[in-house]
Amino acid sequence: MPPFHDCRDGGLLVLDPAAAALFGGVRHRKHARVTAVHPSVFSAVEEALRAAPAAKRQRSYAACRAPARGAPPPARFSAASAPSRSSGPRPSPCRTSTSGISAIAGGCPSLSSLALWDVPLVTDAGLAEIAAGLPSLEKLDITGCPLVTNKGLVAVAQGCPDLKTLTIESCSDVANEGLKAIGRCSKLQAVNIKNCAYVGDQGVSGLICSPTASLAKVCLQGLSITDPSLAVIGYYGKAITNLTLTRLSSVGERVFWVMANTLGLQKLRCMSITSCPGVTELALVSIAKFCPSLKQLYLRKCSQISDDLLKDFREASKVLENLQIEECNRVTLTGILSFLLNCSPKFKALSLVKCTGIKDIWITVSYCPSS
Repeated sequence: MPPFHDCRDGGLLVLDPAAAALFGGVRHRKHARVTAVHPSVFSAVEEALRAAPAAKRQRSYAACRAPARGAPPPARFSAASAPSRSSGPRPSPCRTSTSGISAIAGGCPSLSSLALWDVPLVTDAGLAEIAAGLPSLEKLDITGCPLVTNKGLVAVAQGCPDLKTLTIESCSDVANEGLKAIGRCSKLQAVNIKNCAYVGDQGVSGLICSPTASLAKVCLQGLSITDPSLAVIGYYGKAITNLTLTRLSSVGERVFWVMANTLGLQKLRCMSITSCPGVTELALVSIAKFCPSLKQLYLRKCSQISDDLLKDFREASKVLENLQIEECNRVTLTGILSFLLNCSPKFKALSLVKCTGIKDIWITVSYCPSS
């Protein structure tokens, strides 16, 4: 496989710093993804580049496509088969380092999208190179980069004024100051913060309530945040249309009520809640009542969701179109049928996944309340 691979969508899959010598012909590319391949591929690439003169580098591609003897063949990447963060296990960590990131930044100045997945050798210096060399960067995904800290995010915030989408996942040294710096990106529209142990209320609040922020999509997962973060979202999230809250174990019931009652989420259209023990009847009814644009709701592993809650939620929600309930075992078929018989005329889709409280319709239909 070549050190970088053209995707049919116009993207570029960058595999190793050795590809820096070949970047001259791809300066117009807009997308890059740094990921992992078998180490033997790197050896083949480096040997081919050392042996081939500049005029013959293009023909070295063929030599680079085969891994070393005895090594498993590398995966073939394309627009359709490129590695997905949502399907299957991640590949082993990539050995790309700061020098490789520097090659990307220097060789592709028009890059607008960059994803760094499981590249543990990338440091703040690498992000500084990105900030200095990619002023047009709009989308950045940093996943599994344990050496990246607040300093790197500050550099990105200062050097990438067009940044619109940011994902930070499993970066153990990223904390509040880094998010506060990112909040100053005036064009930022979407943030996805997952599994960062040192991100707390101050970081989320600084990101959301920044005077330059206009966030439309917010995803918070596995963070050590408490009630103040959701209260800030409810008050300052006036542009938020999509909100995802996952595994926020320290967030209580009252703050969901506060978040809705501050009347800041008037544009919220889609909400997803997973494994948040604070989601109770009071919380959901408040969300339905004070978020007048809410059309899609996804509830997963919410232990307090029951038939009575669905009834109260149905009465409060006026424009809901799509409801998905997954692994909420207190919900029964009686509650679902009652919900459907009396739901809004605008309701279109219901999805039930792994809800063990729902039994065969012929067993429970006699208990269904009349409309």
